[in-house]
Amino acid sequence: MRNAMQLALVTPRGRILEMSVNQVIATGTLGEFGVLPDHLPFLTTLKEGPFRFEKAGTWRTLQMGDGVCEVGPDRVVVLAETVHHEASVTLQAILDWEPADATPQRLKPAIARADNRIREIEQFHAPDEAAARADAEWQELDALTKRARGAVPGAVV
Repeated sequence: MRNAMQLALVTPRGRILEMSVNQVIATGTLGEFGVLPDHLPFLTTLKEGPFRFEKAGTWRTLQMGDGVCEVGPDRVVVLAETVHHEASVTLQAILDWEPADATPQRLKPAIARADNRIREIEQFHAPDEAAARADAEWQELDALTKRARGAVPGAVV
């Protein structure tokens, strides 16, 4: 009996993960199911929910969208609409997952681009808040002006 099998996760954007695992627990449309090496082959649909897998005693959890899972004696292939990492997953944990085409050297530029985009958003977010405050103050001033005109007939305000 084998103690490991290949796991491949594929989304419309491409293959996002390919690695050897010891077991898988997925959320099917008929309920949760588990897969160990040498499992009988089957094909099933997945519904949105947690997708867990274990490698060398360490469990990882992903949030999967709807999809399809093909199980064979030595592999599990998942085709899913979306795959999201749990919030507790760190960058190092992602690197430790051995993704099919993501080496640390390939991830560094993507991380740098993401950091730059976050800084851009933060930089432009502050002016939007100032504009919203100015707009609110302008509306308040306008309301006070209208009240003042109504309180003193013929007053020029």
